[in-house]
Amino acid sequence: MLQFMQRPASPSNSIDLDFSALTSTSWDETDDLSADSGSSDTGSAHSAPLLYSPRTLKLIVWTDPNCVCCYIGDREMHKAISSVREREGDVKVQVEYKPFVIDPSLPFDKPVSRQEMLKNRYGARFEELRQRMQTRGEEVGIDFNFTGPTRSSLNAHRLVMHAHDIGGGEAQHALLEQIQRSVLEQCQDVGCTDVLSTCAEKSGIMSKADALAFLRSPLLFDRVHDEIVIARTERGIVGLPFTVVDDKWALSGGQSADVYEQIFMKVLKKEIIA
Repeated sequence: MLQFMQRPASPSNSIDLDFSALTSTSWDETDDLSADSGSSDTGSAHSAPLLYSPRTLKLIVWTDPNCVCCYIGDREMHKAISSVREREGDVKVQVEYKPFVIDPSLPFDKPVSRQEMLKNRYGARFEELRQRMQTRGEEVGIDFNFTGPTRSSLNAHRLVMHAHDIGGGEAQHALLEQIQRSVLEQCQDVGCTDVLSTCAEKSGIMSKADALAFLRSPLLFDRVHDEIVIARTERGIVGLPFTVVDDKWALSGGQSADVYEQIFMKVLKKEIIA
């Protein structure tokens, strides 16, 4: 759903995983089972000043390494970005990832079984939902595996935020891809410092030793926490991935590459006006 950014009246305090919104063009992980994430309506509350060059597209994406829809959505979004760059040539695309947690109840200090957690949450629906997401993942080259451990992704968010401080959005994307592959395809522990530091080294962002030293420190815990609170209370985010285009337009839920590309082109050509 594409909408003009407005301050929410009553933000949600919890997030639940929702595979039921999955369609061919839009899906999200949200606690609103009745939400229609497949529409592309636009609306505006007031005019906003032009902050960026007409040939620059700025994207801010709230995501979670535990989120299967975020992984799919990111693949689709970057496919669209590549297509826009190929078509337009001189377009500059800036992407920044911000933290969010789809399940605040997950423990931080020790892992739990991902499969048992999902079975407890979805009951008889789990197998059907698993198969649907497995099929959707295969369409974009992802081989999901819903076994293995899971826990809070706060340490992963700290590392991804640190990557932005080091190398901006490209560094974040390289690291996030490694973490998502390790966690959602290879069944590794999203909160394990050894797993995360290995991902950092594989992505080329920093050495494993530097990543371990960072993760063993308290650095960026407060920033990650504050960003998540702002996302919930000020932006009213209830579904992931959540993408803001040029600080103005919000896309709730993942989109197909074609839909992302259509929206990006309309924003670039100013066919969508606040």
